[in-house]
This record gives sequence, structure tokens and C-alpha cells, in this order.
Amino acid sequence: MKTRISISSILMPLNLLLVILGVIIAYTYAESIRYGSIALMSLISLILVLLCITSPKLGFYLCILYGSIIYFIKRLLYPAYIPVSIGGEILIITLYTGILLRKIIKHEKLWNDVTNPITISLIVIIAYNLLELFNTYAQPPIGWAIVFPQYVTNLLFFLSGLYIMNSMKSIISFLKFWIIIAFIIGLYGCIQQWFGIAPWEYRQIINDPTSYAIMFQNGFIRKYSSLSDSPAFGILMSGSAIFSIALLLSSIQLRKKILLGIFIIIMLLGMAYSGTRTATAILPAGLGFMGLLTIQNKKILILLGAIFLIGIIFFFSPIHNGIINRLRSAFQFNSDPSMLVREHNRKSKQYYMHHHPIGGGIKTTGVAGLQFYPSHELAGFPPDGVFVMNALEIGWIGFLLQLFVYFIVLKYAIHQYYHQKNKDIKIIYAGIASTLFAWYISDYSQGAVGNFSISFIYYGLLAVIIKVNSLVPKNT
Repeated sequence: MKTRISISSILMPLNLLLVILGVIIAYTYAESIRYGSIALMSLISLILVLLCITSPKLGFYLCILYGSIIYFIKRLLYPAYIPVSIGGEILIITLYTGILLRKIIKHEKLWNDVTNPITISLIVIIAYNLLELFNTYAQPPIGWAIVFPQYVTNLLFFLSGLYIMNSMKSIISFLKFWIIIAFIIGLYGCIQQWFGIAPWEYRQIINDPTSYAIMFQNGFIRKYSSLSDSPAFGILMSGSAIFSIALLLSSIQLRKKILLGIFIIIMLLGMAYSGTRTATAILPAGLGFMGLLTIQNKKILILLGAIFLIGIIFFFSPIHNGIINRLRSAFQFNSDPSMLVREHNRKSKQYYMHHHPIGGGIKTTGVAGLQFYPSHELAGFPPDGVFVMNALEIGWIGFLLQLFVYFIVLKYAIHQYYHQKNKDIKIIYAGIASTLFAWYISDYSQGAVGNFSISFIYYGLLAVIIKVNSLVPKNT
């Protein structure tokens, strides 16, 4: 008689271990609140790891949730050290391990839906970054050791998304989860603006004079919600608002459209309160891209025309305050001193870019360069954008490869948009393509794709545009 072995039965003895750990944590709290908090976080992390293995679908959403709230928890437990990136990498690895175990038990193919241009392009960029290990300009490869695992785990999360999204219902669930999470993050940012930043968060801000100087602009403190910083908050809100605006023209019920409209307002307010000019600039860029993509859809053109009209009225209105003035400065390229300084800095390194095809090495620019490679020529140089950083660190070859990945993704999404007949599916493709286009543009000054919190949504969206193509017949 054969005994059926399940993953749940294998992990069942660990329940006793969790109970024992709970008792230890209670004792630790009695001795020290700080160490008790660290022990509690360790227990929660262990539980999350087990959930990722036993239930990959739940683990997939836990990874997204982790990226959305981990910085809030980090501030809450300050000054306790929380390894944000390492925690995310562990969750993704255990998530993918759980998926592999299920495939082995069910005798499924280990590699499904990978023979597509997007997956291949992601593997190519990882292979190139693997070669950066031998870049002689950055030895020992400390920066590479920090960044390269993130490339690998991002790919694993993308592959996990291909496995999890095995039906249109699961794809819709992911898109809903994204919008709801974005709304909650935006709402908390609004609460920070309306009622003030929590005292324990404010104390942490003023303890870092450099960070405070960046956040205090035009007479107000830029809000960041539960994310790492204000730019990440603003860019996530901008991209989420673009996709939500596209969904307004789908065939969802009227009450859901009204609710979605409220979500959009909160997202746009959150974007404004972040004081991130890049987020403000990419919003019309993404909506303009959507208009060009759907130029034959009169409803979308009317909606976008109304939005642009409201934006123009807002831009030229006589209303002035710190937040509005900050947003307006996003379109005043020639008169903004910081933009002129950034342009001067970029031009000063053009010669270096042209003569270092593989770059100076990963993590050799900015503050990280001063920390890991203090004697490097690029150490301390502020790239002020992912494009310049890539051109300097991984060279113009790596930079072109990254742009090639962006091109492949957009080309794939646009191609599927024009080859689908279902109107709702076309709206999904148009919304995702416009969001990705906006996020790609943000790499010029801030960057979205490489942000820890946004990366979970980004790679989930890449999985969506692939799986929709395989799940929905093009003649429907």
C-alpha cells in the first residue's frame, strides 16, 4: 500500500517548534522589549517562510505584502536592524522551492511558459550581470555580491508568477490585489499629510540631517507612506493610477467604477503629497502613451482629454502652496536649479561612459561607492537616475541591454493588445503597457523597476502579460 506524502504532513512537526518559540519570545519580551521585538520578527519570518513553501499562492501575495509594509515595520522597530532585502530574497527562494516541490510531486514540467521573448531577455541581462563579477574596476566584488542575488530572486518571483497565474481568475485576483494595496499605501500617505507623521517616524527623520534635508522641500515634509522613501511612494502611486484610469473604461459594474474613482483620487493625492516630480512627470507620459495606443477608442480619448484639460487648468491656476509649487516644478526644466546641476553632473561623466564599455563595476557610484570602493573614480558621484547609474556601473553595453529588455516588454504588450479581440483584455494590456512605459521613463531620474517594493508588482505584471496571451484565445 502506497503512502501519500504531502508537503503539509512533512512540515507538521514544526508546529510544536512554533509553540516553543512562542514561549521563548514571551520570556524575551519580559527581559527586553527591543530583543523581544527582534525575536517576534524572527518568528513571524519563520511562519512566512513555512507559508511560502506549503501554499505558493499565498506565499506569492505575502511577498508583495512584505515589500509593501516592511519599511513601515522597520521604522516601527527602529533602531533594531532589519535586513529588508535579505528577508525578501529568503521569501522568494522558499516560495519558488515550494513550487518546485509541487511540480516534482505532481510530475509536472519544471519549466513552463519560459519560451517567450520576455523571459529570454531577463535571462540575458542576468547573464551579463554575472560577467560583471570579473570586472577588474570593482574588486573585490562586494557590490556585485549585493546586487546579483536580487536579479536572480526577481527572476524566480517572475517565474513564480507564471506558475501562480494559471487562470484568468488568478490574474484578475492579482490585479485587484495590486490596486487595493496601492490604495491602502496611498491612503496611509494621505493620513500622514492630513494628521501628521507619527512621532516615532518623525524622530527617525530628524535623526538623519541628510535625509531630512531631502524630505523637507517647499515648506513641507514629503510623505513616503509605508515605502522606503518619497520617490518610491510617488512613482508607485502614479503607475497604479494610470492602470486604474484604464480600468474605468472596462465593462466592470458602475459601483465598482465609482469605488475605483475614489481609489484614483487617493492615489493621485498620495503622489502629490510625496512631492516627487518624477512621479508627476510620468503621469501624463503614461496617459499620453495610453492615448496613442488606444487612439481608435473614442471613450478613452475623451477621458484622457478631460484629464489633460484638468491638468492644464491646475498647472496654470493662481493657487500656490508648497505641494502645488513642487509639482509644477516638474515641468519647469530650464528654471529648476537642481535639474541644471544634474545635467551638468551627467555631462561631466560622458567621457568615462564612452571609454568603459563594461562600466566601473556595480555599486561604485554614489554613497555606496564611498562605502565599498572609496578610492574608485566614481565613488561619491551622484548618478541621479538609473540610466546614468547603469551606464557608469555596468557600461554602455549593459545599459543598452537593459533598454533592450524594456523594448522587448513593451513590444510584447503592444503586440498582444492589437491581436486581442476581447475589449476588457485589450484594456488590461493597454493599462499595463502604459504603466510600464511610465515606470521605464522614471529610470531617467529616480527609478521604479529596481525599487524593492515596486519590483514585486513589476515582475508580477510581466507574468500577467505573458499568461493572458496563453490563456485567452485571440479570436474571442
